[in-house]
Amino acid sequence: MTGIKIEKKMGLRAYESVSFILEDCEVPHDNILGGERPERTSKSSAYGATMGTLNTTRVGVAASAVGLARSAYDEALNFATQSGAFRSIRVRDRLEAMYRQLRAAWLMTLRAAWKADNRIPNIVDASMAKVFAAETAQDLASAGMEIVGLEAGAGHHLVEKLFRDAKALNIVEGTGQIQRIIMARNLVGLPR
Repeated sequence: MTGIKIEKKMGLRAYESVSFILEDCEVPHDNILGGERPERTSKSSAYGATMGTLNTTRVGVAASAVGLARSAYDEALNFATQSGAFRSIRVRDRLEAMYRQLRAAWLMTLRAAWKADNRIPNIVDASMAKVFAAETAQDLASAGMEIVGLEAGAGHHLVEKLFRDAKALNIVEGTGQIQRIIMARNLVGLPR
């Protein structure tokens, strides 16, 4: 194992991402996931099982995004209340829209999680929740940056960290674009 490097990241700095290179590494046959050539068409294959697991982990990412969005909303509301910005109808309208979007993401995530818990196929629900919640996290963190203003931009406010972290949630467990392809294949028969 060579080339060990701790990556510098824009967001999600709470845990380290490490890259490394494996050279001349032999993996015993028993340790290869799904055997040497997993069959991609069989739902009972290791590939199918792995892809099915993603429908659960995507719900976890959606839940993380909802939590991040809630933090951004709470920080913006708290700042607006303490600073007096809440007196502005524009700020109040923005906070109301943020809450409405947050609520929709939360409900969508709950539905996908309920289906996963009850072993009901949730591929579309998991993808929808992941996409919508990740976009909600980005939208609310961005709105929070606008409401908090210069203090957030200077890097002295939690909302700035949330803003950086929100982008990563659109990427992990399949980007928003990939989730839209998955939904299209399942909802309208987009060819593979």
